[in-house]
Amino acid sequence: MKRVSYALGSAVALGLQLKGKCRLQMRWFFLSLACAAGLCLAATPAPASPLGYATDLGENLYVIDLGTGSLTLVGNHGHFLEALALSPTGQLFGTDEFGNLFQLDRTNASATFIGNTGRGNIEGLHFRGNQLIGVDFNDTPTFFSINTSNASTANIVTTAANTGVTRAMTLLDMDTALSVTDFPADKALRSTNLLTGATTFRGNIGGGALQVGGLDFADDGNLYGLDINGEVLLINPTNAATTVVTTTPGHVWLDLATFTPIPEPSTWTLLGLGALGLVGYAWRRARLARLVEGLGIPDGSVTEPGAAQP
Repeated sequence: MKRVSYALGSAVALGLQLKGKCRLQMRWFFLSLACAAGLCLAATPAPASPLGYATDLGENLYVIDLGTGSLTLVGNHGHFLEALALSPTGQLFGTDEFGNLFQLDRTNASATFIGNTGRGNIEGLHFRGNQLIGVDFNDTPTFFSINTSNASTANIVTTAANTGVTRAMTLLDMDTALSVTDFPADKALRSTNLLTGATTFRGNIGGGALQVGGLDFADDGNLYGLDINGEVLLINPTNAATTVVTTTPGHVWLDLATFTPIPEPSTWTLLGLGALGLVGYAWRRARLARLVEGLGIPDGSVTEPGAAQP
């Protein structure tokens, strides 16, 4: 896109140099330039709702539009996955109620077994930089790192107080986890310092369901949740104030991992080449007109190579 913008700028400069010399040709020049600019504007994608991978009770993996609730089925992974996490390099992982770790194919949802973590049920999973971390299913939960090659684990910190079991987990920053727990009430949102284990209750998440199964920040900076009634929730990470964005009837969501879609390079390339082609054609016509004018040849008596003769 930067190259296309540079070409358009150069074309405008050329047009200004030719101003007043060949009015008819200049009309063609600026008409072509306007078409090229229109193509560039068309290449700018419209703002879209954030997207995420979501797994449900039917052991299916979906791409969910968190603004509209529209769903695209990726496939059936065949496991009761309680947690999902997407790595910075785009690898998708999941854990089940037995503590098994899987890697999921993002194109068809097929699951590759990596190993058993030995931690039992894991319903909270997220990447801390390149480190995959999980949290166990105890009332005073322990956060731990997980080796994505063999599922071995190492403790990070244990919470300093009873929080109830963890239903979902994400990261507020590198040193702070946000979790949905069962204490002091269902759907409690709380933060945990991953350096000290100190935990703070922030509020109760709203919505119509008893449990929130998925929790993650999207690329729009907002915190989203998915609950077992199929609701998509927008959650204030400070006080848990909740807005129901939309619903996905018939789905019991177990977890959510957001991602940022990447535009297809081919689309940008074709639009850019088209814009440059129009600018190049306009430049050629203007150059020919200037040459004709310099030689004193009457208008209309010279045509471009390949053009039809009158």
